[in-house]
Amino acid sequence: MANNKKIKILFIMASKEMGGSEKNLIEYLKRTDTDKFECFVGLAKVGNIVEDEFGKINIRLVKFDKKLKLLKFLMKENIDIIQLYGLRVNIWARLLGKLAGAKVVATIRSVDNWRKWYHVMLDRLTSMWVDVWISNSYAGKEVAIKREKFLADKIKVIHNGIDLSIYQRIPNNDIVVLKKKYGIKSNDIIVGEVANIRDMKGHIDIINAIPNIIKRNRNVKFFFAGEDMSNGEVEKYAKAKNVSEYVIFAGYCHNIVEILSLFDIFILPSLWEGLPNSIIEAMAIGLPIIASDVGGVSELIKDGENGILIKPKSPQQIASSIIYLIENPNIAEQMGNKNIIRARQNHNIENKARDYEKIYMELLEMNQLNED
Repeated sequence: MANNKKIKILFIMASKEMGGSEKNLIEYLKRTDTDKFECFVGLAKVGNIVEDEFGKINIRLVKFDKKLKLLKFLMKENIDIIQLYGLRVNIWARLLGKLAGAKVVATIRSVDNWRKWYHVMLDRLTSMWVDVWISNSYAGKEVAIKREKFLADKIKVIHNGIDLSIYQRIPNNDIVVLKKKYGIKSNDIIVGEVANIRDMKGHIDIINAIPNIIKRNRNVKFFFAGEDMSNGEVEKYAKAKNVSEYVIFAGYCHNIVEILSLFDIFILPSLWEGLPNSIIEAMAIGLPIIASDVGGVSELIKDGENGILIKPKSPQQIASSIIYLIENPNIAEQMGNKNIIRARQNHNIENKARDYEKIYMELLEMNQLNED
């Protein structure tokens, strides 16, 4: 690397929706050392929410509707590192990154149980062009070693971080106003999930659990915050099960701290995961958590200590866990307090941003040694 030359990094996203990876990257970019790094975000697909959210930070957005356009950009800007999100982007952008002389960083954001044999094969075949993988969980690393046959020493683990300074419950007066907005009664118990509505996030399993829950307590309401990727099918299902009066479909919510402040219990009954940002956010607010024991969730939640781990696709366990926390408020409060401590000890975004930068510097220093 030339003296005083900024390191140029291009982050390429494939998703049109705002999920944990997109939110995470935005927070990291806000904290990047601009004296050392010049960053760009490439969007392989464009969705209004994603483009709007990235547009709020002082970063250059580049749209790659054609793969050749990416190669030209890499070479024109003399990009040093590309960091890739999403399987499809990883498959084609790895080669282009290498052709342009950039270091290639691939990310492992989930255990991706949905992968077919050909997805695994393509990922494995293009792995020769990857310099390092960064996984957000040890579970993701283990799966990649076993299934994709990636080399263990090329996979680094950095748990997700969040801006802990903003994760404090909003004042009670503001909560009252927010409850009125969503038609929530003062004595309602709110069980909430923050996740885009799609099959793998388990919203259907929550709906199937509601009849058993309301037999014990009819003041329980369920709050779904997230973009509806089911085209209204989950909401229709709630109506068909005659439980729609107990479910609030809030859509995509910009101020997640406000929404989490409404909740008494946080739930994430996913079918698979990496290391869910939403759980870390709920921890920071001080909520007791019920979550499926999948992916890296057990790296965040210790069953019976700061939350309850359940099997995926288990409405019965969802119901019994919610009832248990409602009927044992002292235990629920203790879990929430432990979560605040764990979040502050392990998920400071500033520390995680420095961890990423350390990997980038090591990559380029290694390259310099090889050239010498």
